[in-house]
Amino acid sequence: MTAVGNSFTKAQIGEAAVRVRNFINNNGVLPNFVTISGKRVEMSSFLLMMATSLDNTNKGINGAIQEFNPQKPANKPSNNIAGRINAPEYLQIANLIKTHMESTGKAPESQSTSLGTLNYESLVLYYSRILAFEYQNNGLANFVTVSASTIQNSVTNLGKGQLNGLQGTPGLETLARYINQNLNHRDGAATTAAGVESTGFGDCWGLSDWAARVLSANGYTVRVVQGATSYSYNHRWLNVMVNGKWISFEPSLVTKRYGSKHYSATCASVRDIVVTYN
Repeated sequence: MTAVGNSFTKAQIGEAAVRVRNFINNNGVLPNFVTISGKRVEMSSFLLMMATSLDNTNKGINGAIQEFNPQKPANKPSNNIAGRINAPEYLQIANLIKTHMESTGKAPESQSTSLGTLNYESLVLYYSRILAFEYQNNGLANFVTVSASTIQNSVTNLGKGQLNGLQGTPGLETLARYINQNLNHRDGAATTAAGVESTGFGDCWGLSDWAARVLSANGYTVRVVQGATSYSYNHRWLNVMVNGKWISFEPSLVTKRYGSKHYSATCASVRDIVVTYN
């Protein structure tokens, strides 16, 4: 395990934990990464940073926390457990997670607790809740509540399972790049997400339906919108809510057929909102 070269403050890690917690709560799955100060941090790295942050708090250590690149473990189910883990125990477990990852270079598949075994996905969930609470309340929670729930490790099968964990504008860039490299616009092609996924081609309706469903599954609020161009009266593209603002996302214009334009390029003004995915 080597240092990536990035370091983050405790506050930055706490704010990121809020977003990870919210993503998991909304989608029932882990994101593949979280963006901190413009840097993409994988979940295994983020778990180590969360554990280190808590261990530092417990020991009265201040200062920035380095990012490392531990391996992600294989999936392992958690026991069907529920109850409370009090602060002294979750702080001790944070130290165990940190020590394990520093010595093995790999995130733990699971961790024993007084309630039973928590797997890697559950550790990310509950430690994001602990860090989010600390960030939002300026102090540690007395306990974290563990529920008998299962966290899946994928959001959507569209894009051959490669488009999970998209967040913010980096997520839009990832999606645009995938469309450009794997899909294309074709007149008379598929008009639905399923058709685009199976054939690799779609018209503006199909590409918009496909992209909207990918983004919605990743937790974005998305509108499929419609307007007139010089070629079509009912051209469709997307408006995506990012940081409280609607951003245009043009799945047709990012394709090679239309010159691989930036996703924010537009060729029409919004006339109708066809459907909104929350």
